Amino acid sequence: MPKGYKIKREKSNNLLLQKGRRTYLLFYNHHEAYDSEGVYDTAIEQTEYDVNDDFRDDKSFGFLLMKANDDQTNELIVGIGGVKLTAQSKTKNMVEDTRVMMEIAKSVKIK
Repeated sequence: MPKGYKIKREKSNNLLLQKGRRTYLLFYNHHEAYDSEGVYDTAIEQTEYDVNDDFRDDKSFGFLLMKANDDQTNELIVGIGGVKLTAQSKTKNMVEDTRVMMEIAKSVKIK
């Protein structure tokens, strides 16, 4: 994890991460490989997003989902394979928040 992030709570398949006053919900499914689209498919079935981007390379499938809450805040979801992070982000911080969230998602080792 990037410096300054702490695990606030851990439950089966979920971690609540915190940095300062910001919280992030990390979900993982250890049955899903890095190239799996299962978590993504479940996420897009639940709601319609303003942004729905995905990418694939030889080893992984990743995605970015964003839904505007209002003019200043957004729900961000990023994921790779069976790993998904969700957070609320101010519009002005979305690029940096997305970068850090993807860094965290990539750091998760599925066993």
